[in-house]
Amino acid sequence: MWRWKLAGRRGKEGVWTKAPLGAPKDGRQPWALSVNRAEQQGRPYALAQAAVRRGEADGLGWLLQGETELVWLDLDRCRNAETGELAPWALVVIGRAHGAYVELTPSGTGVRIMGRAGSTN
Repeated sequence: MWRWKLAGRRGKEGVWTKAPLGAPKDGRQPWALSVNRAEQQGRPYALAQAAVRRGEADGLGWLLQGETELVWLDLDRCRNAETGELAPWALVVIGRAHGAYVELTPSGTGVRIMGRAGSTN
């Protein structure tokens, strides 16, 4: 899960970012410390979805655990939201994702690609 948060790091002040939330163990909502500890921060989809509906988070992320053949790519800042034009490098990545599902991100400036590794269809 994630929540919109104004960045406070030097050079990033005033920029909105999606800060990951860890799974609360005691009713609080700790910020996730590291993607390396994702297995400790995940929660079942239905519980995460309910937390978003209750307003405890602004959106969901996905943790592909135990599904080593699944691939999920998140290409940021590769699309002009006004014209729909994709960056040349993003077109190359999408072109190599044979048969994968592709969708726009909520911002309209990114693309997500979901598929199976090694798929040729």
